[in-house]
Amino acid sequence: MGGYETPLQLMIYGEDLAGSEVTVEQQGIKVKQVHTANSPNYLFVDVDISPDARPGEYTFRVSKGNRVTTFNYLINKRRGNSAQRTSFSAADTVYLLMPDRFSNGDPSKDSTPDTVEKPDWAEPFGRHGGDLQGVINHMDYLAELGITTLWITPPQLDNEPE
Repeated sequence: MGGYETPLQLMIYGEDLAGSEVTVEQQGIKVKQVHTANSPNYLFVDVDISPDARPGEYTFRVSKGNRVTTFNYLINKRRGNSAQRTSFSAADTVYLLMPDRFSNGDPSKDSTPDTVEKPDWAEPFGRHGGDLQGVINHMDYLAELGITTLWITPPQLDNEPE
């Protein structure tokens, strides 16, 4: 399973974690270093995955004084040829897209009984009704523009009162 070249760092959140010790109960991965944050409620844990680590759940133990908390972290089996994949690079054109402002692919979902605000294209700060289906419908257009990577804002319901 090993051969990971990208370091793994976990962010742990909990009340008053500063000064905690973090360990892993199983063989195959280990905690290399624990970093504290400005807030005492966060820890950043550098994890080393050995080449002979097996896929599965690993139990992390966070202890401070008499308080002990555990959580499980899943390490999946690596996909074939995954090490040969490349990330985006300077050769890519990244397009930041806000679905609500891009295209309305399913107008039947614009006005529903549970939405306070109704779509209004004339209102600059209002709801416009664009959706993920609108993005899907225009993938060919984006490719024709030379877009190779989409950066989509979080798809959340824009439901502010008028």
